[in-house]
Amino acid sequence: MNKFLFVLIFFCLYLNTKAQQINSEALNKEISQLNDAYKYEESIIKLEEILHNKKS
Repeated sequence: MNKFLFVLIFFCLYLNTKAQQINSEALNKEISQLNDAYKYEESIIKLEEILHNKKS
């Protein structure tokens, strides 16, 4: 049982460290700038790229 828990925890940590790291403050600033410039489509595309990225 202990071996199973160790493998499970190791696997979860591995998945979390391989994920794409996103700077939330920089993303917020970039999306806000796009929205302020009335470039709503570009901001939506940017967010969709992040959501559909397999590494995120």
